[in-house]
Amino acid sequence: MIYTMRNLTLHLMLSILALSCLSVPAHAAISYIGSVTDDSNNDEASLTVPASVQVDDVLLVQVTIRNRSGSDGVTTPSGWTLIAAQDRDDNVLQSLYYRVATAGNAGASYTWDFDGNSDRRYAVGMSVFRGVDTSNPIDQQNSQTGMSWSSITAPSVTTTAANAMLVAFYTLEAGDQSFSPGFGMTEAYDEEEHNNGNGISSMMAYVLQASAGASGDKQATASKSNDDAIGHLVALNEGSSGTSLTGSLNVDNTFI
Repeated sequence: MIYTMRNLTLHLMLSILALSCLSVPAHAAISYIGSVTDDSNNDEASLTVPASVQVDDVLLVQVTIRNRSGSDGVTTPSGWTLIAAQDRDDNVLQSLYYRVATAGNAGASYTWDFDGNSDRRYAVGMSVFRGVDTSNPIDQQNSQTGMSWSSITAPSVTTTAANAMLVAFYTLEAGDQSFSPGFGMTEAYDEEEHNNGNGISSMMAYVLQASAGASGDKQATASKSNDDAIGHLVALNEGSSGTSLTGSLNVDNTFI
């Protein structure tokens, strides 16, 4: 009877220990999937979500306009969230948006309407990232206007978790221009509209940051100096891909 009770007590304790084995979320590294862009002269801009988009991908959109008249700004399409908008001397406007992809988004078209009734030179881009935290995609964001000679700065952000994706956006109040990304960054697209004196140019670049903390400024070099410009840095949070067991316990039927 004593042995039976001891055996039952032992197995109860071992069962409790087995249930309390530590498990933690497994994380999926953020990856860049691709981009689509457009530029023209109109009172609105449209982009089509790439067919390769999957559910829970995060879509980032950069909208840049100049030659504005009437009220300043861009109307956010339904289902999209404005990250932030930045204006430089009433000459160039850059606004950023995100959306978490759902079933049926692939191949859908979305339109950003420019406030006022006049056409404006614009350049727009949509980029797809996979492995982002869908409940809290944006960790931090920061922007800055102006140029230092030919450099445009996307100012530093301080990330709160490891493995953030840093995405830098740049725009310049001049067409027929190009950008070189900062050290270690990969350029996704470089889009320009119209000529030097009456156009607009935009670029996006990205890089993973392994550790939480200050990113440092991300500077791009433009092919033109001392013009109205905007730099914007966005940090994306890494998402979870499931649960990972970090401990194990073997329970046998040894009778003591």
